[in-house]
Amino acid sequence: MSRKIVCSASGTWSHSRFRCLPIKCSPPGLFLNGEIHIADNVYQSTINYTCKEGYILRGANTSECLHDGTWSHPLPVCDPVTCGLPLIPKYAAISYSRKFKGNTTLFGDSVTYECLPPLALFGNEIGLCTSNGNWSEAPECRVVTCPPPTGIPNGFMSFAAIRDHFYTDKVRYGCNATMFWMDPHMLNVRKQEVGQQSLFVECIDGTLKIPECLKNHPPLNIT
Repeated sequence: MSRKIVCSASGTWSHSRFRCLPIKCSPPGLFLNGEIHIADNVYQSTINYTCKEGYILRGANTSECLHDGTWSHPLPVCDPVTCGLPLIPKYAAISYSRKFKGNTTLFGDSVTYECLPPLALFGNEIGLCTSNGNWSEAPECRVVTCPPPTGIPNGFMSFAAIRDHFYTDKVRYGCNATMFWMDPHMLNVRKQEVGQQSLFVECIDGTLKIPECLKNHPPLNIT
């Protein structure tokens, strides 16, 4: 197809089907952990890059489409925020969500805290490397004791030493035959049946929620 126009005998110029279009740049590429803000990819268009929370932009945050169809700056990278090592609470152990080397952890890394027996954990069991470069607050390991267990009317206590009990220690209770018991954890009343003659009470928050044996059950569901 000719790129020339000709003056015809009628005194008019011939028509050309050619037209000039702006150069286009290729898509910038895959931008992980960030967002691309672009209206067009033609000559002199601009593109802006931002990273998601917890990531830091490495490179130019804006780029322009040049006359040769290339972008003025290479694609930047979103690097995760880094944290140091998490604090290990006294009398606790931690396990990491992934293996790593050195003293640097990354945004989103997590640890699980566990207290050494018989201590109880107070706070969050899971710790996180946060977007501000610090670890979330570590929990505490504390001694939790419950007072010596007591007997119950119309029932019995077995396999329990008359002493203070520690966190997660259990005391076994049962009701005499044909009696009902009130379970303070389940909030229901259960009738004694063969094979279901006992109830374990656990030391959790410094108190033993001792069940009650009843001769006649109150207006609650019987299971």
